Order: sequence, then C-alpha cells, then structure tokens
Amino acid sequence: MKTLKTTKICKNKAYEQGCLPDDFRGANIVKSEQNPDKEYDPNGMFSDSSVKNNYPVFVLADGTYIIEYYAYLSGIPVYVVDINGTKGPNKWGYDILSFGISGNKNVGIGSIVQKQFNFAKEEGGKYFQYMYNEAFNIK
Repeated sequence: MKTLKTTKICKNKAYEQGCLPDDFRGANIVKSEQNPDKEYDPNGMFSDSSVKNNYPVFVLADGTYIIEYYAYLSGIPVYVVDINGTKGPNKWGYDILSFGISGNKNVGIGSIVQKQFNFAKEEGGKYFQYMYNEAFNIK
C-alpha cells in the first residue's frame, strides 16, 4: 500500500464511504444497457451492488481507484481500475479496465490479463486484453 500511495481504503461499503464516484456503474448495468433482453446477476462479479457494498476499494493519491476481487476458483486476484478516478469519461473500456495478475514470489508477476477477466466494455471501448496486446505488439 505504501508503494501505491493510497489516500483512502474502503474494505466494504466503498460507495457510502466515498471511495467510488457517483457515476460508477457496475458490469451488470453496462451489460444490461447493451443487451436489455438478457438478465445479469445483480450480485455477480463486479456487479454494481457487489462493488459498492462488498469489495475493497483503494483510492490513490492521483485519484485512481482500484477495486479488488479475489477469484477463489482460479486463485488469481482480479482488479478493476479507473485510471483517472472521478475525471471522465468513467466508462468501461476507456478509463475503467479489468485484469487479473498471476505469478509467484520466485518468478514475479507472470501472465497479466486473461480473457475471462474482461467483464464489460462500453460501446467504442476496448477490453484490457486488446489494449495490452496492442501495447506490447502481441498478435
């Protein structure tokens, strides 16, 4: 936490405690706006309710916020990051990104990003997997 320079940590009730901006929308809301005929779990991973009430959120000195979820089945911690905090556009696939990190203490961080960790993207946005591959010229 020292390295990240956190200014506020909300272990739960992140929205009530001011760790999330007013316009934050969980993955289930974004997906339902794009596909209103399908139902999405209101308590699923990175759903609006889960993030606002159950997940730890770390606010950094520069305004970035990090939402943490530990995927017990895969054993990989998964994160959603808003890279510019309360500044716009606050949209999945633009400044809100999801990714998982794997590795071990002997090797260090290994594979960053797995397709199953792409929770949502808004129209015109990109999944983090795509951005990562593009940035490192991975085909």
